[in-house]
Amino acid sequence: MYETLAARLDQVFGKAKDTLVAKEKVYGDSWKKRGGVGAFMMLARKFDRIELAAAENGWDIFDALELVPGLLDDVQDLRNYLTLIEDEDDKRRESNAEQRTNSDRSEHRSVTANDDEVYSGSDTRGRPTHKNI
Repeated sequence: MYETLAARLDQVFGKAKDTLVAKEKVYGDSWKKRGGVGAFMMLARKFDRIELAAAENGWDIFDALELVPGLLDDVQDLRNYLTLIEDEDDKRRESNAEQRTNSDRSEHRSVTANDDEVYSGSDTRGRPTHKNI
């Protein structure tokens, strides 16, 4: 059963990747043009459509998918937008980590008084300490 699921997920996510790459070429990053609130509202609109279709079909999403034209497109769009949001979050976390690393390096350089002193930590009050080399 696992192999079957894994193979099916490869197909699903392969198609999703192809769709995301193709749409990026056409639309760029317009999905996040209005920031995080706009991206959230885009998700909400997709989910609202899915929720309405499910409600109209006794909350059975599988019946709704069979009976409501375009609903599968909304499900796929929602998944793809969630994927874009996850990717954006990953990029921002990575960028923030790099900025913190660069800031730490910069702080280390600015604390060094001259070429004969090296920042060696802090004293018991948190003040930077130096040692001569």
